[in-house]
Amino acid sequence: MRHVRILVTGASGFVGRHLVAHLSRRGHEVEAWSRQPGPDLPGLVWRSVDLLGHHLPAPLAGAWDAIFHLAAHTRPNAVWSSSLVLENVEFGARIFDHMLAHAPHGRLVLASSAHVYSPSTLPHLETDPCDPKGLYGLSKRLCEIWAFSLRKKLDVQIVRSFNLIGPGMPPGLLLTDLLARIQTGENPILLKGRDDKKDFLDVRDAILAYEAMLTIASPSGTYWNLCTGQPTKVSEFVKGVLGCLGKQRQIQFASDESGQLIGDSSRLQAAALWHPAYNLSDMLTHALGVAHG
Repeated sequence: MRHVRILVTGASGFVGRHLVAHLSRRGHEVEAWSRQPGPDLPGLVWRSVDLLGHHLPAPLAGAWDAIFHLAAHTRPNAVWSSSLVLENVEFGARIFDHMLAHAPHGRLVLASSAHVYSPSTLPHLETDPCDPKGLYGLSKRLCEIWAFSLRKKLDVQIVRSFNLIGPGMPPGLLLTDLLARIQTGENPILLKGRDDKKDFLDVRDAILAYEAMLTIASPSGTYWNLCTGQPTKVSEFVKGVLGCLGKQRQIQFASDESGQLIGDSSRLQAAALWHPAYNLSDMLTHALGVAHG
């Protein structure tokens, strides 16, 4: 793969940190934007940028070949408000306009979410109906629509991630909240939600899929599911975490109901010759920093 100039927004976030480190190791010229400081790596230029500020900086060394737009409020279970939705949309709108001005011939890779989909008992295809049930999903869907509307002006690729797992996850997600409750000694562990079936993907697999977006041949405006297609109950996930930590706890859920949010990544696997390499045990071992015995 030829080395290209890349902008990553939201570079200090969970996925952003992994992505900029990987792209830098691969020899690309990476410009990382974030409100927070970042690491000093070869080929990486870290810039403190507020996407809601008055001025967004131009590229440092010629037009970007690709922009990965990851910057967003990203915790589905946080206390959401209309202001957070509008901020996510404004983050996207400003980046889209900035790309039109400074890198119109580059590729825009928009990080979206499986939470845009309508509920379903089957694995989601990219062609399935969208009807987000929460404000987080709504914010992502609005960004998708805006980006899609620019598909004749920009090369737009929209990636719908399911549940990414790895080191450095922020508070407010299933794994980090679970670890905090285990730390307190809570037993039984009372989980707020339901014992749903979810689609968990190792962040290392996700990063390789994002890298494939640099060269994948596809029409502008294409949607991509980023997932394993394998259903895992939340209770199975919790038991996996407890097993990795050598802990024993009882588990209780607030509701006896259940649902599922599973994807089908056949489109991505065929186009990118990509497939998930890590199973649940692998990803939990990696995320928790547990050494193999």
